[in-house]
Amino acid sequence: MEENNINGWVRSHRKMIKWKWYKDPFVKAVFYHCILLANHEDGVWRKQEVKRGQLITSRETIAEDNGMSVQQVRTCLNKLASTNDLIVETTNHYTKITVVNYEKYQANSSTPATSTLTSKSTSKNEEVATSKKKDISTSKKTQENIDIEEVGENVDIKSTSQKSNISTSKNEGVATSKSTSTLTTNKNNIINNIYRLDYTKLDLLFNYLIYREEENFESLNAVDRMSICSILKNLEILVTIPTIQYLSEDKLLDLKLQYWAITELYVNPDKVYLSKLSNSNFMFKFLKAKKYKTIEKEEDLCSFVGYFITCLREVMQENRGEV
Repeated sequence: MEENNINGWVRSHRKMIKWKWYKDPFVKAVFYHCILLANHEDGVWRKQEVKRGQLITSRETIAEDNGMSVQQVRTCLNKLASTNDLIVETTNHYTKITVVNYEKYQANSSTPATSTLTSKSTSKNEEVATSKKKDISTSKKTQENIDIEEVGENVDIKSTSQKSNISTSKNEGVATSKSTSTLTTNKNNIINNIYRLDYTKLDLLFNYLIYREEENFESLNAVDRMSICSILKNLEILVTIPTIQYLSEDKLLDLKLQYWAITELYVNPDKVYLSKLSNSNFMFKFLKAKKYKTIEKEEDLCSFVGYFITCLREVMQENRGEV
């Protein structure tokens, strides 16, 4: 797909020198690489529509073309996605990248467009990107009732509406014992956060814990990061930066899923029982989750992590004598 996009030209405004990532040579290289290879018109690749401003590639290909490591490319894509310069959709077989404001960098005509045309095209492109995000959000909400049963009723996930959920939980817990209220989870609380889980979010958490690239990840601060890393170390699953380059993609994904599950437990009442987990029972439950919850597409991440957390809570429940 990339080889067909090397003809023609792209343009770049001088104001790019004030762009957030301009002084980062790796991010800048990956960004311009995507602009240069993006489709200049709508096309099809293996029966999949690839629109203008999009390209089908892989992190390995980008790394090879730019003389970078795969991890460096992954980090660059995460940064560009976090600032909405790119939309990155990763599957087990390829990576689909959308240049959000593609019309800023290449006009439809054979000569540079006027500022008026650029303004209109940019506005239209931004609307398309916004509409796409809304469609994804709507699609996810539509499937909530289906996936909630797969996630399990014992999973406790931190959500954006946490305050209201905490208040609701307190009111419902008046008529139950303390142990029961700890184990019972509001179903709405599960879906709000875990359903937004994707490969990009897994990467961002991993980079926050291991590379310390961002100031914070969601509501986690530096103290939380140190505490989570300490838990991961006790579980013997904390990796060092030099080791990462020798890990396969599958092993890295396993680690990111494990880190996500521990982080979700850390930000909930189960935090106090994390010390009860050992490497043996942790890995046993992870392998159990992999056996019963396969990950064939990105949407499966939510169901898998929910089931894995449920398995871990069973272990912690046993260790605190509540069975």
